[in-house]
Amino acid sequence: MVKLGHRITIISSGGDQESEFLDLGVKVVNLNIKTKSFLSPKLIFSKSKIKRLLVENKVDVMHAQTRVMHVLASRLRWGTGIPVVTTSWSDCVVIPV
Repeated sequence: MVKLGHRITIISSGGDQESEFLDLGVKVVNLNIKTKSFLSPKLIFSKSKIKRLLVENKVDVMHAQTRVMHVLASRLRWGTGIPVVTTSWSDCVVIPV
């Protein structure tokens, strides 16, 4: 998508593929957001940072891959109006409303 002129930003807690994304021209933002709990303080503290990044970068669409990030992205959608696309890697599908 970068080759087609799209700007892509990944927000994550880091990982093995980070250097590959950087080599492709993808902006990578590291935040301490890795958690399995919907009530984790990590999410509460990171929400405003992520919202600021979304607005500053004029993001058109968000993509979330984990159930906890689905919930966070849905909350951010309420505050920004940015649509959310999710990928579910389990039998449980979360559909933001």
